Amino acid sequence: VDPVSDALTELRATLTPSMVQWFTRATRVLIWLIGGATILELWGVRVLPIVAGLGLIGVAVALGAQDLFKNLISGLLILGEKRFCQGDWVKVSGVVEGTVEEIGFRSTKIRQFDKAPVYVPNASFADAAVVNFGEMTHRRISWTLGLEYRTSAETLSKIRDRVEALIVQDERYLPAGEAPLLVRLDAFADSSINLMVYCFTRTRNWAEWLAIKEELLLQVKRIVEEEGAGFAFPSTSIYLEQVPEGLDPSALGGARPANGSKTAAASADPAKSGAKSGPKGAAKKPSAAKSSSAKSSSQTKGSSQKASSAADRKSEQSEKSPPKDGTRTDAAASAAGSAAKELSPKAASNGAVSANMDA
Repeated sequence: VDPVSDALTELRATLTPSMVQWFTRATRVLIWLIGGATILELWGVRVLPIVAGLGLIGVAVALGAQDLFKNLISGLLILGEKRFCQGDWVKVSGVVEGTVEEIGFRSTKIRQFDKAPVYVPNASFADAAVVNFGEMTHRRISWTLGLEYRTSAETLSKIRDRVEALIVQDERYLPAGEAPLLVRLDAFADSSINLMVYCFTRTRNWAEWLAIKEELLLQVKRIVEEEGAGFAFPSTSIYLEQVPEGLDPSALGGARPANGSKTAAASADPAKSGAKSGPKGAAKKPSAAKSSSAKSSSQTKGSSQKASSAADRKSEQSEKSPPKDGTRTDAAASAAGSAAKELSPKAASNGAVSANMDA
């Protein structure tokens, strides 16, 4: 096996390490099978009938192991197409993202960035889109910088020219002839004037790319500050024409209502504010006086209503049964008048009591 492996290793220009590993494993299995068949022949065991029987069994096994053969064929396609190799950073949409460590007969071992290994069936690569970041030629920087609307047109032009010159003069960035290099005022956004920065770095190393991007960010920040401009941030202004009555203006962040005279008058009245903020005992006594006065007034109203109802009843009875002579009618009228006179002093006394209690 080792000589075959060494011979295949010399073909690394054509075969990937994964393909060499596959052929090595397949050769090892084939050698074991041939050696076992030879030993059986030496022992007097006929191998051909066994092979014929294995063919029938293999058909039955194949029907029950369709996924195994599907993954095996998918693995061969991965190796043949060279979609990715060991050490590549790949991303399978909706499945996994990480570094490829091993491509097996049935599954591929991918180690995520949290160092956890994931074994993905080879058939998953055939049915999903695979992004191979290891095959990138360069790394990209794509920014949209929001500048304040108060920045003048001349200042915007100076900022754009200085940022573009900064990128062009740095050898770590690809020139415009090899890759797109764009520094342009792009659009009037809701809260800012957008400046687009689009360029590529020569390095593909992720750590180096982050360091280059950090340095560019700090330099752009200095340029904007030196030109007296600033970066905008999303903001929203709300204008209230009138605050509904009963709504506390302080809950709206200090907004002044349109009917501010009413609010000012209410806050400036010390008598009302003092009555509301007085001691508890002083607040309880007026309430008791009000309740007693309400009771007396209700009793007075009830007595007057009873007197009026009694007089009405007598008058109705007199109308329904008129007397033969006018003497009875006069007597009924005099009786009603005397009853009203008796009730009126009581009502007056009750009203006086209620007035004294209110005072």
